[in-house]
Amino acid sequence: MHNEEEARSNLENKNFDEADADLLIEDRQKHFYRVKTVGLVMHEDQELKNTICLPEHFLPENKDREEIKLTFGLKNIKVKIQPEQKTGLIVLSKDIFESFGLCENMKIGARFENGAVKLGPLVGVFMNEHAVGRLKKGNPTKKLMEMARAANRARVALYFFSVDDVIWTEKMVHGVFLNFATNTWEIKKLPIPNVLYDRGGGFKKNSRAQALSLRKQWHRYPHLLKINAQH
Repeated sequence: MHNEEEARSNLENKNFDEADADLLIEDRQKHFYRVKTVGLVMHEDQELKNTICLPEHFLPENKDREEIKLTFGLKNIKVKIQPEQKTGLIVLSKDIFESFGLCENMKIGARFENGAVKLGPLVGVFMNEHAVGRLKKGNPTKKLMEMARAANRARVALYFFSVDDVIWTEKMVHGVFLNFATNTWEIKKLPIPNVLYDRGGGFKKNSRAQALSLRKQWHRYPHLLKINAQH
């Protein structure tokens, strides 16, 4: 779509800092994710596997489907569909929560497109070890708190990570995020994001080469939108 291409060009050529967080999130919603806000809850049947129950507004397009693709960040899996329900929630089996690193009762954007239910967007913020270390201790700066809150207001999933947190063999990241349901900073294994915000410098001398190597690796993912790209 023309709007998507234009937005991608504008965002890739602009440097963002924390004060731009609201605009960044609003652009994500406006240009890439014309979505409805949904809540995610775990299915009461703990033995159920690989199953999603969708709210009414995702139908009737899905009415005759038995299977659908579920996407979060750059990870996608095929899941079984249960009959529709009218709560306005997306109900997922426990294994899907664990596979995607989702939190129960989180509010998030969701849309149905090209045969897939897409959650998000998922934004990963790449920072130096010191900044991420503070988050892991539950000691965020005011600016990072503002960014997390801006993302939550827009129903965008946001996490922070550094050089040692990417698991290339699994295409996953040990991300630090603010769980608004519990008001605590948590670490979970999350998919590689579909939006990468590179916050630049401040890396220790012995990790600068590692940071450069990681940035080069992102080129393997053509669908990854990079904001403030350093390489």
